[in-house]
Amino acid sequence: FRAFVRVFQPIIWLLNSLANVVVRLVGVEPQDERAMAHSPTDLILLLDESAGHGDIKAEDHQLLTRSLELSGLTAADAMTVRRDIVSMPAEATAAEVAAEAHRTGRTRIVIHENEMRTERKHISVAVDEHGVVVGLVTLEDVFEELIGDFDDESDDRLSDCAQHADGSWRVNGTLRPDQFEECTGVALPEGDWQTVAGYVIDALDEIPAAGDSVRTALGDFTVIEMDGYAIATLRIKLND
Repeated sequence: FRAFVRVFQPIIWLLNSLANVVVRLVGVEPQDERAMAHSPTDLILLLDESAGHGDIKAEDHQLLTRSLELSGLTAADAMTVRRDIVSMPAEATAAEVAAEAHRTGRTRIVIHENEMRTERKHISVAVDEHGVVVGLVTLEDVFEELIGDFDDESDDRLSDCAQHADGSWRVNGTLRPDQFEECTGVALPEGDWQTVAGYVIDALDEIPAAGDSVRTALGDFTVIEMDGYAIATLRIKLND
């Protein structure tokens, strides 16, 4: 192939230049092939079309789509929020850290001294514009954005989204709109919220307490559990 390019490159360049002259004569500005490359959105549409025709497997379609969507995500989309971070002071003993890891089921514990810090490259601490820690992103979080949630030997928790026998849903308040739609098949309306909890708080127009309910255009949302001022879990009865 390299030999072919060396031999025919002058001819290709000449033909391409002549073609550009011709199209300019008819009032069309030539486009660089690279400028005509498909955007991630275009490629996702092509993948959907291919999957619909059976040209690619469902699991391949999901993985490729998630890969293209990954570039549009931010740290806030994948991170563990600050209130859920498990941390220990720098003076903690190895036995104390091991006990905390066993209690929480976490394989990564942040050791802090004054400001939070980490030295392992597969863990990133996210800070806001004021330098305040707002969350934690691990390599596992990134993998799960690609291939979906998976459980390792340390995971011992209820699913972030599970359907009950009566058709209602039990969801984690930190579920993003795209995750909510992927699980339930129902899209949250566009708005100034990043999670299901944010959608409910906006509908209530106040910080709720456990047991509070609100009806929206999608259905009935009931707060099951609070974690401080944050909604931990919700029970949702979607409209038929």
